[in-house]
Order: sequence, then structure tokens, then C-alpha cells
Amino acid sequence: MVSIMGSQIKKADLTRPRKTLEALYRKQLKLSQLENYSPYYEVGKLMRGEWKNRPGDKRGFYEFLSAIARRHYYRVFCAGDALLAIYGQAKHWLKSPKGWMPKTDSNTGDSLKQDLVDYLFVRYEVPQFMYKAWQDIDPLHIGWFIHLAQGQNIKTAPGMHAHLTKKMAHEFLQAPADYVIEDALMYGQVMAMGGNKTLTKKLSALPLNHLFQDQEMWLKLLQLFINNPELEEYDQIDRIVSYLNNRRVIGGQIDAYGQLGPQTTRKIDLQGKTAKSLMREVQDWENSHQYGFNAGQLVTWTPAKVRNFLYRANKADQKSPIYRIMQLTNSFAIQREGEAMRHCVGSYVNRCESGDTSIWSLTATTSSGVKSLLTIQVNKADTIVQVRGKANSMPGVDDSKIVRWWAKRERLKIADYCELE
Repeated sequence: MVSIMGSQIKKADLTRPRKTLEALYRKQLKLSQLENYSPYYEVGKLMRGEWKNRPGDKRGFYEFLSAIARRHYYRVFCAGDALLAIYGQAKHWLKSPKGWMPKTDSNTGDSLKQDLVDYLFVRYEVPQFMYKAWQDIDPLHIGWFIHLAQGQNIKTAPGMHAHLTKKMAHEFLQAPADYVIEDALMYGQVMAMGGNKTLTKKLSALPLNHLFQDQEMWLKLLQLFINNPELEEYDQIDRIVSYLNNRRVIGGQIDAYGQLGPQTTRKIDLQGKTAKSLMREVQDWENSHQYGFNAGQLVTWTPAKVRNFLYRANKADQKSPIYRIMQLTNSFAIQREGEAMRHCVGSYVNRCESGDTSIWSLTATTSSGVKSLLTIQVNKADTIVQVRGKANSMPGVDDSKIVRWWAKRERLKIADYCELE
């Protein structure tokens, strides 16, 4: 039990958020005393963690949190990373955070976060889908949000890579609330060019990133889709996208540790192409296509905010094994891990993509090559929930030690049922 400002506190007190925040900041209240689902857990980790490459300083962030602390609105602290991003944009604040008093009827963390964003940044109404910028913590999209909130046109937003006419920019603002921001750009283009919502929904489910990068080619492709609705009717659009992705992307090798290497892209000219001529090319490609890694079909996701681990048992002996724990952040690496280790981790792609879990691979590198030792599953509460060797075998003593060292450094919990030695 520690004394804070003349009072006693030994755990997070929901009725005294400022005192709880101060206790965390001054390290008088340990993270281990908080439940993982405590509204103070995420901000506590940020205040206690490393601040390399973080915007601002620890004290400034703590003072910001203290300024927005309200007895009945403590759930705003559930959005730790978003609050750090909001603090990082302090130069764009319209008002002091001390004056914030939530107007929302809802007391959920997401509603309070949006209310705070509105209070600090919004002078003009912003489309609902743009609030995802604060959920994904994407610096580019956050810049776009602030640009729109100040009454500026999305066409002139910093780093805007999409070609937008005046009509496209207007349609962008009308995109459905459940769209992600990049899909809303595509929605604006399609609708302004005479397309429909059915086409935008179809396209939003396909891997378009590499095609979207070449706006000249992309707009020609959209016009071809819009002018030939039979392509959508007969389910040809996904075949065309797969073909063009395959033509456009070069490289993309996965290394021995499951990490995706650099990819390059080449220009595709659709000038003079008709639906019929393009479908002939697609058919020829499908007939000759060799099964294997196709960059256009690759699924990647945002990595969990836990660092990889490297360890050499004997640093003086350059021949001693190098142990690595590396996060697998693409579907090909996950599937290959399952095949190499002879277990079912290959089926975890959807869970990784959604952010519910992350998969890690422990390997040993020697002069003979790279050997896979363990597959590790970490849930979004930063708890190691499963550790398995080949064919679902239990981890040995030496491998277990490496996992425990990594967990200690990254402050990961280990579930009792993991059965580490």
C-alpha cells in the first residue's frame, strides 16, 4: 500500500482516475497489480514502457492523461495507443484538453475516444469512416483526418496518393461508415465514374493495394469494369484482379524466418484493352499458371507490438547457434510453419489478420542452416497461450528457457497450461 497525495491506494481506483494515473506514472502502482482488462492497463504500459520513437515525452503524456481524467469517464483510458497518437498531434489541438467534458450518451471507450477527438480536432464534420484512423493509429490517415476536420479538401491532404476529381472527392465523403479509409477512396472514384455500390463492395473484398498504387492504370481498370457490368455478373472481376496482381508484382520471397522480402512492381498498360481481350489474357494465364506463391494472393497484417528476440548462447564462439523468435506476419509464412512443424497453425491466418492472436517461430541458425524448434501463440492480452514443437510435442528445457527470457523482456504473461519446462 502506497501513499499518494495524502491518500492510500493499492490498486486501480475507478473513482479516482487522477490518483491512479499518478501512481502508475510514479511507479507506485505496478502493472502486475492491474487486471489485463483494467481501463488503466494500456496507458499504464505506455507510461512504464520504452519511449524510443514515441512522440513527446513521458511526463507530457502523463499530464495529458491527467487533464482528461473524469471520474465517470475513465473508460477512455482503454484506448491507450489512440491517446498517445492524440497527444502526438498536440500542435493541432483546437482547445485545451482540460476543458473536455464528454457530450456522448455512451460510456464506452470507443465513444469517449471519438468524443475527445471531436473536442480537440474537429472544426468541420468528418465522415464516420475517417475515425478508423485513430483506431488503426495510421499516421498518414490521422493527417488526413485532421486535414478534413480543419475544413480542407481531401484532394489536398498530405501524402494523398489517389487521383481524385472534385466529384470523386465529394463522393468519398459519402462512403458508408463501415468502409476502411482506402476503400472509401475507391468508393469515391467508382461512384463519380458512374459505377454502383455493388461494384465497390465487390472490389473492397479483393487485394487491390498493388493495383491502386498505379492510379493511371487503376482508373482505366475501373472504367472497364463500369462499362462492362457482365464482368461482375459472371464473377470475372476477381479473376482479372488475380491476373493483374500476378503481372504487376515481382519478387516477394519469404526468407527462412518467415519474413517477407522486398517486392517490386512493374507498370501495366491497359490502353486499348477490351473486356474480351483482357479475359483472353486471364484465361491463358490461368491455363499456364504454376501453383505456388502468388504475391497477389498473399495476406499480410499489422504486427503485434511485441519485439522479435535474438540470442546466442556463447557470444565468444561464432559457431554457436543463434536463436531467434520472429513474428510471422503473412499467410504464406503461417502456412509454411504449419507444414514444417506438422501441426495446425496454418489455419490461424484469419485470427492473425483480425488481431486476435499473433504467431511466432523459434528457430536455431547454425552453419548447417535454419532449424524450426517451436511455434508460439500470443493472444491480444499479451499472454503466451500455446507453445508447441514438431507434431504438437511439448517444449524441452533449453527451448523453454529461451521463451521465458523473451517473455520476461517483453513483459508477456505465460498461461499455466503452456507446460514450459
